[in-house]
Amino acid sequence: MIVKFMEQQDKDFVMSIDKHVDDNGYHKRVYTKTGYIMWEEGVPVGIMHYTVLWDNLPFLNIIFVDEKYRNKGFASQALAFWENDMKTQVYPLYQTLSSKMKFSLPISSKKEVENYTPF
Repeated sequence: MIVKFMEQQDKDFVMSIDKHVDDNGYHKRVYTKTGYIMWEEGVPVGIMHYTVLWDNLPFLNIIFVDEKYRNKGFASQALAFWENDMKTQVYPLYQTLSSKMKFSLPISSKKEVENYTPF
């Protein structure tokens, strides 16, 4: 499985899954590189999209894997890819929201939280 940024030609696939995005929103995801497609052997199998809250807190809005490809570790691999991408963009914190509505702040150390100042 590989993860790539969304491109214009992925629009139909993404919009068939994410009913909350319109044409302008999709183009923004492509332009800002905040959307990803998961691929398995040349077939799109899932999507991810994030937003940056308060100009400095990446928030994963959606991670979706097609039912036929679930329970194969694709979401875990995609999440690891996203977390690494956030680290390379030098975001000290990032946030996800699980289906159980619990917040998660994956960070490398308690000291990192104590020293974090968003402004």
